[in-house]
Amino acid sequence: MTPQLKMDAFKRTLAVSLEIAINAMVVDVIDEQVAGFYKQYGFQQLTGEGRRLFLPLKSSGNPPEK
Repeated sequence: MTPQLKMDAFKRTLAVSLEIAINAMVVDVIDEQVAGFYKQYGFQQLTGEGRRLFLPLKSSGNPPEK
């Protein structure tokens, strides 16, 4: 998945979360490079879940432009 597709999915999920109950985004990353991409947008390690990261949507605001 390209960075552009990831950002599009991120923005669409944020938009929908304003209308329905979505509390967080959860992603399973394949390696540290991909984890770094998500961490720059505020994703955090889900405790005890290996390569699973999460982002609480209610506190994330708008995604940074890149």
